[in-house]
Amino acid sequence: MILPILSYGSPILRKECDEFEEGESLKDLVSDMFETMYAASGVGLAGPQIGISKRIFTVDASPFAEPEEGEELDEKLKELKDFKKVFVNPIIENETRSFNYDKSSRVNHAHYVSTSKNHQKDSKL
Repeated sequence: MILPILSYGSPILRKECDEFEEGESLKDLVSDMFETMYAASGVGLAGPQIGISKRIFTVDASPFAEPEEGEELDEKLKELKDFKKVFVNPIIENETRSFNYDKSSRVNHAHYVSTSKNHQKDSKL
C-alpha cells in the first residue's frame, strides 16, 4: 500500500521517535515503506516521513550503481548494486555537519549502527 509522505514542516518530522519492541511485526510496514519509496522515485524513506514516529528507515541504493548515459560508473558505486536494507532502531554513533556554500544547502553525515545484529533486516522480509 502506498502511504502519504509528509511535507517539510510537519511536527512529527522533528519529534524524537520511539523504538520498536522486540517481536513487533514489521513485515507489512516494511513492504509498504518500500512500495511508497519506489512510487516516489526515492532511494530512502524513514518512519516519520509517513507519519510513523518509530525508529525505522528503508534504503535502496541500487540506482546509484547504474551509470548515467554516456558516463563510466565509478568502481565504488558498483558495490551499491545490491544495497537494499531496512534499519530498525538504529542509533547514530557519530554525526558531523558540513555546509555546501555553492548550493546553500546543509548536508548531514551520520554513521548508523544497529542495536543488535537482529535489527538490521534484509529487505526480503
